[in-house]
Amino acid sequence: MLFQSVGSHYTLRQALAHAFRLGRRQHTSILERTLSDRYKGRATLFSRGRAALAEAVRVATGGEGAVVVNAFTCYSVVEAVQSAGCTVVYCDIDLSSLHYNGETLEQVLLDHPEVNAIIVQNTLGMPCDIEGIETVSRRHNVTIIEDLAHGAGLLYGDGREAGTVGDITMLSFGRDKLLDSINGGALVMRMPDKLAHVKQPVQQPQLRDQLRDRVYPLLAVAIRTGYPIGLGKYLLAIAYKLHIAVRSADGLLSTRVALPNWQAAQAYARFSALNGDLEARRKKRDSYHQQLVGMRLPEASLAASAAPIRIPVLSHRRDEIVAALKEKGYFFEDIWYDRPVSPARHYDKVGFDESLCPRATLAAKTIFNLPTHQLVDDAAIGEICAVVNRFAPDVKTEEAG
Repeated sequence: MLFQSVGSHYTLRQALAHAFRLGRRQHTSILERTLSDRYKGRATLFSRGRAALAEAVRVATGGEGAVVVNAFTCYSVVEAVQSAGCTVVYCDIDLSSLHYNGETLEQVLLDHPEVNAIIVQNTLGMPCDIEGIETVSRRHNVTIIEDLAHGAGLLYGDGREAGTVGDITMLSFGRDKLLDSINGGALVMRMPDKLAHVKQPVQQPQLRDQLRDRVYPLLAVAIRTGYPIGLGKYLLAIAYKLHIAVRSADGLLSTRVALPNWQAAQAYARFSALNGDLEARRKKRDSYHQQLVGMRLPEASLAASAAPIRIPVLSHRRDEIVAALKEKGYFFEDIWYDRPVSPARHYDKVGFDESLCPRATLAAKTIFNLPTHQLVDDAAIGEICAVVNRFAPDVKTEEAG
């Protein structure tokens, strides 16, 4: 059996190493220095990626005005903007990249002069139109925040690395991300005049929360192992009920809580292995591309420098495909994203007008993801593609206009 997520960045050995990871202040200092050097700014570490993004928005805007957000995104992004005191303005996407481009951004900024900042997310590790976005943003004098939750290690079409173009960079170490340390995040500030405005987190996470983060990979291994005999889904349900595990995008957002030293050590280990991880994922991406017949991958996902955390495919028969894969033992129901602002349980909070963002709405109704993580091998890719190919053709990128 193969899962899209459920701790798939952790084997049993890796889960045990994570559970007993040791950390000292020097591990935090090494991670801060490494991120500062890589992204040419000053790094601050937080216990949650959402908290790092919230602080980035607050510093960029002074806690007022509006922020442009990709119309195809996670509730965590919207929550971070709102918690910083700002309102959200959604910008519709291009289906070839699942991100807005410079032309679309231009119109949004003309319609919303109250915008002070934009968030660039490079959805699923696909490079966006950074040159167009940067040109428009500079002309309108709005701050660019690069969110690397999906795109750490990505290179844009012009050769610049994601995280080095904007004014502020945010990284996530949350579970199922490229730098999966179960939780955590970083803000890297490249605005010298606002360095002093960044509030340093002063609290350590509660021991209960740290214990939950330590044991989650072991719990996930147990859930994956127990699924073939019918125990896995019950173990997962019990874990949520007893708060041994927390659902994605849930939990407290606090910019006062720092990343603990042991988790900084884990994040540094992930960051050090990032280039090798991305190379392996690109090979799997190419294998999918070669074997899928009639199902085109979005153009941006095929860029040589993409950082494919998941492979997106758009099909009007999405639900049939996911069900057929499940029959073969492939559990890909965890879709990024099955709502324009996901997950569904938070959708009524985000004030999303689907009529204003038809392409994001279409993507959410038709997208499913193919995994690139370490547990996917060539045999699995072959079987996955054989199932998907039965349901061709796919969604055309011009369908939503």
